[in-house]
Amino acid sequence: MADAIKLKPGEPQAGVIAHIVEPGLDWWGSDGDRHTGGPIWPDSAYRIGSVDKTFSAVVVLQLAGEHRIELDRPVQDYLPGALPPHSVDGRSGFGPVTVRHLLTMTSGLPEIDAGLPPATPDELIDGRFAYRDFDQIINDTLRPRDRPWPGEVFPPGTQQEYNTLNYRFIGALIERVTGHSFAQEVQSRILRPLRLDRTFLPERDARMPWPHLVGYARNSRGDLVDVSVQRGEPNFITSTPSDVQRFFAALFRGELLAPAQQVELFTTPDVPYRDKRNCIVVTRPGWACFSAGLVRVDLPGGHTIWGKSGSNLGYTGAAFATRDFSRSVVVDTSNSDHSGPPPAVTIRLLEAAFEN
Repeated sequence: MADAIKLKPGEPQAGVIAHIVEPGLDWWGSDGDRHTGGPIWPDSAYRIGSVDKTFSAVVVLQLAGEHRIELDRPVQDYLPGALPPHSVDGRSGFGPVTVRHLLTMTSGLPEIDAGLPPATPDELIDGRFAYRDFDQIINDTLRPRDRPWPGEVFPPGTQQEYNTLNYRFIGALIERVTGHSFAQEVQSRILRPLRLDRTFLPERDARMPWPHLVGYARNSRGDLVDVSVQRGEPNFITSTPSDVQRFFAALFRGELLAPAQQVELFTTPDVPYRDKRNCIVVTRPGWACFSAGLVRVDLPGGHTIWGKSGSNLGYTGAAFATRDFSRSVVVDTSNSDHSGPPPAVTIRLLEAAFEN
């Protein structure tokens, strides 16, 4: 592990933290900060990015277990008017999209802000203090004022494609059904029962607790900018490796969901994945690999692992475990670029933990 976490010359990350659990081993590690030369505490706070989708899925599945949400009921029943209906010519709008379609990325919805050109690095850095709630994100994407309204990417339930807009609908659904904010539901259902005292939803509060992994982004001049302080969206979560480990341990061990809903975590839909470059590290390459809030990966060494990766500006991380939670990895890196495949250090740590 100690060798795997060491950042190599030429790797763009400025720092990395990790917590790995194996039979007989509870290992913590860090490397960097290569930008400042200072040390990094292994259990530092960081922004977990799309790992928050797993938290979202848990809340919805709990509501399903309480019979307050039906997974196979159209989301239009819960959020009337949120999805534009089909137009007369059929070229825009949406047919019935169920809650399950949203959870499993099979809705056919467009990606957030579809049709806009990609933001430049400077635009991302300068815009990091902006904030949009779920309704704003949905309306800005599906009813844009400066471009044609998007329609279905594919008919709901026929394919799978990873799409963040699905989970902004999930957030809006949670708020509509419960009458509480997304943050309140996550706190009352997950954070407080599990005593995740260092996990919080900052909402409009841009600050970061100390100590934290400093997130960096590189601007158009090639300079590294500290982007740790940022806003974003109501579902954004700040946590630590130990809290994320505790969350996934409770989830995999059945402490958060009833058996009927627990099955949804580890069941992928029987449909093809739309982009054949993804969902390839599975027994059936090119077929759906995302379930409700998790992704399945079948490793060459024989382990099947489940978990979630995620990124915010300046941060890229992952949390994966075997189904019995005998092995688990939580890792996060401080970025110095804005996109691309998983960092090499993340791959090394996953291989060290699971491929032996």
